[in-house]
Amino acid sequence: MKIDWNRKYTTIAVYAVLVVIASLVCYNVLHNFTSYKAAFRQLIGILLPVIYGFSIAFVLNPVERFFEKKVWGRISREKLSPKWNKGLSVFLTYIVAFLVIGIFLSVVIPQVTASIAGIPPRPDRCSRNRAGSPGSAAGDRDRISSQMLLSMCSSLL
Repeated sequence: MKIDWNRKYTTIAVYAVLVVIASLVCYNVLHNFTSYKAAFRQLIGILLPVIYGFSIAFVLNPVERFFEKKVWGRISREKLSPKWNKGLSVFLTYIVAFLVIGIFLSVVIPQVTASIAGIPPRPDRCSRNRAGSPGSAAGDRDRISSQMLLSMCSSLL
């Protein structure tokens, strides 16, 4: 016995089954949201280094291509093999990336330390921290900790 499949009704039936399955999946996800949330966080935690790697490669690839095509391509077409050309381009790209990060940090860290040093103490501590009051030790501790923070940040430079 041969089944006479009507293409129109078969399509409608497949769509109906897919809608029912999607509804059951949505209900299951909403009903067990905490377990799915934990699994999603664990998956993101596993994939985060890969995402960082792709991001860094995406940012550094144009710099590497510039060195490979424009700089080494014009200087030594016949002198260097393509492997040396690529290797030197990657090496120079790393040097440029570290220089940019170093310059950025040398500009940002002094500004952050100056901003931290310029933060006035909280008013509720000022009223308690008069000389001879019981809270004056806390004021000394805060001043010492801010001085330690400034010295640690300036030692990074």
